[in-house]
Amino acid sequence: MNSRRQTLAIATILFSTTVCADTTIEFSVGEAGSAQTRPQIAYIKDGALFVKGAGGDPQIDLLFKRERSSITIINHGERSYMNFDEQKISELSDRAQGMMSMVQKQLADNLANLPPDQAARMKEMMGNFGVPAGGAPPPPKKELIKRGFMTINNMKCQQIDLLSNSQKVAQLCVADPSELNLPGDDYQTIKAMQAFGERLSQKASKISGQFAGSVPDFSGIQIEGLPVEMKSFSDPVSSVMTVTKVVGGVGNAAMAVPDGYNPRQLPSLPAM
Repeated sequence: MNSRRQTLAIATILFSTTVCADTTIEFSVGEAGSAQTRPQIAYIKDGALFVKGAGGDPQIDLLFKRERSSITIINHGERSYMNFDEQKISELSDRAQGMMSMVQKQLADNLANLPPDQAARMKEMMGNFGVPAGGAPPPPKKELIKRGFMTINNMKCQQIDLLSNSQKVAQLCVADPSELNLPGDDYQTIKAMQAFGERLSQKASKISGQFAGSVPDFSGIQIEGLPVEMKSFSDPVSSVMTVTKVVGGVGNAAMAVPDGYNPRQLPSLPAM
């Protein structure tokens, strides 16, 4: 092979690696057992993942940057955007934890001065309002149970149950990236966002337990592959997410904050 052909071959490989590492994933979300679902779409390109209509709201888009390990929430209704990363969430959660510790200490001091029957009633009331009456509960025991294989929208996947303290909280059907023709770089972007979301959920649980409980807790559990279907049973109403199509390319998708949008800041808490 002469030098010109070698150059063309190398250029072809580089071009293919760059261009093919773009993916569009179409999926639907809704309540388990309901025929009514909301279509959603995600674009993956160059280490970024862009979700249109995040959470089912057509006015909200989400942009994850793998290199920065950060998320941008774009609000088209307000023509605004909000950036946040782990450092910002950590600062908020640390301050929230400090405030909660002070409140709990004050409540404990007040309970110590009450008669036993009144103290018992107050502890029950505090539990009902989400204030722990005693020490922190032990972390739940989580485990995965692998089931058989099935096909969803022409995608072969393995069923997996997620158990928390022996109770099934989620059911997944996980496909190998090669089964979906998903480029390795795009798969790494998905994995990075999943890991980021897990860490964020753990930090945000100090601010609001409801936030962490809104999605199944996979912390400490490694799942290789892409969930093409996920049913969550941890909410009052069971939800389901199903991938309907995975194709190469992102078309003319604008994976960025539109010009003219104004930045917004996360809510702040007073320093302790």
